[in-house]
Amino acid sequence: MLLQAKNIHKSFGKLQILKGVNMEVTRGEIVSVVGKSGAGKSTLLHILGTLDRADTGEIMINNTIVRTLGARQLATFRNRHIGFVFQFHHLLPEFSALENVCIPGFIQNKPEKEVKNRAAELLDYLGLSERIHHKPTELSGGEQQRVAVARALINQPDLIFADEPTGNLDSVASSDLHQLIRRLRDEHGQTFVIVTHNKELADLSDRCLEMRDGLLV
Repeated sequence: MLLQAKNIHKSFGKLQILKGVNMEVTRGEIVSVVGKSGAGKSTLLHILGTLDRADTGEIMINNTIVRTLGARQLATFRNRHIGFVFQFHHLLPEFSALENVCIPGFIQNKPEKEVKNRAAELLDYLGLSERIHHKPTELSGGEQQRVAVARALINQPDLIFADEPTGNLDSVASSDLHQLIRRLRDEHGQTFVIVTHNKELADLSDRCLEMRDGLLV
């Protein structure tokens, strides 16, 4: 089992957001989490992705118990094992597509040539070989999101978390991203956990879980 979450609780003040969530994800699986706004989907995603900590409960990723890691160890673990794709791609505007994709690899202190070659290969695979030196403002919304996907893949993570990845895209770019996610799973065995309101994306998943009132139902 690649990801296991057991009895996850999270509150903000007196507001209880997650009320004992249990979840398992196997390697090479696409799992979508759907539900109304305010149900706790993004909170769960951030906790599963180690961007936030649960109040109680346990998360294990690739046989590592997350709560046993200190802040620096956790940052290193996240960089090596987890990728993220958000609704807003968070590309650095002063850097080219290639440079944006390279950043997580440089953080891991990999050789510059190795990282740049890997980034160029990913951008080519994602259909952006002629756009690698363009800055984000010179790319369409769909192209920017594909750069964000390449950035998430650069360190060959075990697991990619995506939070409303098509929420800022038009229907054509959304459909392209849906097919890309499926292709990454089919051709490379990539594992995805996706929070989405997009029915088409949810329907492409291997499993679709609904979150309601702080629980997966």
